[in-house]
Amino acid sequence: MPFDIIVGMHVTNRAIGSGGKIPWKCRADMKFFKDTTTTTKDPTKTNAVIMGRKTFESLPAPLLNRVNVILTSTSPNFDETIANLEQQPDIETIFVIGGEMVYRQAICHPKCNKIYVNCIHMDCDLSKADTFFPEIDPDVYTMVECKVIDPCVTSYLYSKKRKPMVSF
Repeated sequence: MPFDIIVGMHVTNRAIGSGGKIPWKCRADMKFFKDTTTTTKDPTKTNAVIMGRKTFESLPAPLLNRVNVILTSTSPNFDETIANLEQQPDIETIFVIGGEMVYRQAICHPKCNKIYVNCIHMDCDLSKADTFFPEIDPDVYTMVECKVIDPCVTSYLYSKKRKPMVSF
């Protein structure tokens, strides 16, 4: 089962965090995140979100209507986590939601299928930003959609490039 990444990052420097918090407050970004990670095609299924311990600790509570999976230094590794979720028949989509180290593992993983990126265009203090989203390799992913969802947010969808079929 492939998985997807979802991230909100600042357009100027790819910042995703500062001191364990998101450096901006943007309702449109939060709504997009919630809608994307909770919506399923099959109403009998639910989605899973994978995050690192620091990301989990930054949340006010576990994310509702999603299976929350927290990676720690003592938990199963990323591959084992994906394999465990693949075995659960009630999981429809797996989303990786951060932080930086988890994103770095996920973006180069062969099972990563899509990347949902919200670029935030808000004035905020980025001088103390300490976590960043990695570069998206254009040789691996292609942008398939771009839309402005709010004056402060441009949403991009990247999909993994498929290797061309070789015919003989």
